[in-house]
Amino acid sequence: SSRFGSSDLAHSVGGSLSGFDQSIMVKDVQVDANQAQKTPLVAEVPKSGLEKKVVSYGSIGTTTATGIAAIPAVCVCILMVELCERLAFYAFTGTQEFFLEHLGYSLSEAGGINAAMGSLCMSWALFAGWTADVGLGRYLTILVFGLIYAAGAIVAAMAAWPSWESARAYLVGVMVLVPIGTAGIKANISNFGADQFDTSDPVQKAAQEKFFSWFYLAINMGSAVAYGYLTTMGSNGGLGVPKMYGYFAVYSIAALCMLLAVALFRSARLRYRVQPILPRSSLGCVSAYVMASARKGSRVASTFVVGIILLAAGVVFSVIQAILPQASFAGYLTGSAFVCSAVGVAAIIYTCSDATWVVDVPSEPLPAADVRAFLQLLPVLFVANLAFSALYNSMQFWYQQQACQMDLRIPFAANGAQFSGSFFMIADCLGIVLAT
Repeated sequence: SSRFGSSDLAHSVGGSLSGFDQSIMVKDVQVDANQAQKTPLVAEVPKSGLEKKVVSYGSIGTTTATGIAAIPAVCVCILMVELCERLAFYAFTGTQEFFLEHLGYSLSEAGGINAAMGSLCMSWALFAGWTADVGLGRYLTILVFGLIYAAGAIVAAMAAWPSWESARAYLVGVMVLVPIGTAGIKANISNFGADQFDTSDPVQKAAQEKFFSWFYLAINMGSAVAYGYLTTMGSNGGLGVPKMYGYFAVYSIAALCMLLAVALFRSARLRYRVQPILPRSSLGCVSAYVMASARKGSRVASTFVVGIILLAAGVVFSVIQAILPQASFAGYLTGSAFVCSAVGVAAIIYTCSDATWVVDVPSEPLPAADVRAFLQLLPVLFVANLAFSALYNSMQFWYQQQACQMDLRIPFAANGAQFSGSFFMIADCLGIVLAT
């Protein structure tokens, strides 16, 4: 129980922090709507600070149609990337516990690794957001991290080949490469889609709203396919694939989907609207304000910094404990992860309830008022995420394992095949589709 508790808490904390860099939104400099039909535009020099200008346009066309035709054609590529990525991701998370048990891991050990993978995905999103802001830009970040994701899926598929099943290779794929890859995509793909619209044009602003409806549909279509069929295929085989090759087939499908996603994304590279790289990231600005406040003697600022460090330590401890559950110090790591995460969350909630301790730093392009507003939002984000994730993650861990104690035989199946324990998470996907 303690293993799941520490990992779930780290997952919740990671989910909160993944929005850290994305929550400071800087308004784009809008381009005249009449220019939106021209391709390409002459590149413009970005202004100082964090203000952005559009560097290039794709041919985005008119957006007076309805349905999927109401959004630019390049956004269809973005939607397909999200669909394929979610299909691959949930194919891994929905089969991971069962495959690890197949390799000899205990139920608690397999569950701990599954939860730790989620923590890593959320934690890497911070780095991915920073990379897109001040390093590679959103387009290249998605492309490069997508290739890393595909490489991880290929490694996992090779590790599931029946005559060469390797837990070590599998963990390299799904605990190192896949979390890095999915973080790069998830931290940037929705913002990159929003970049394709000129919101100064009311028609395109309405089209942007339609895009996000299709975006959520793409997420849940991918996850529905993964949970609705691929997870069961992993444990039973299907479509002519023998049972012993089930996991290999599922991970190979995930790898092919990611290769297809990367190819589709790159195919429209000349038509995307691309934002310039920022001279400084939002996360860097917030950090500068906090450190300046701490250097001027603010104990509240110092407490906030300690809270962030403790949170990071909690994630690290929980991941190490999940990977090395048999180590003599594993029990100490579990307790340390819980204490560090709990104290870190408490410190952040307390210090950010009133962010008047933030001092002005004139050299930073982000106004101090915006930094204070962001920090004061963190208590709501942390409390809401912890409450929501404690319940939501039960589907992926507790309920999934409870299902394994039930009669899951597929009706009319000739070979006695059973639904995977994670099959029933398809209800979550269908519920979101209906609600949106």
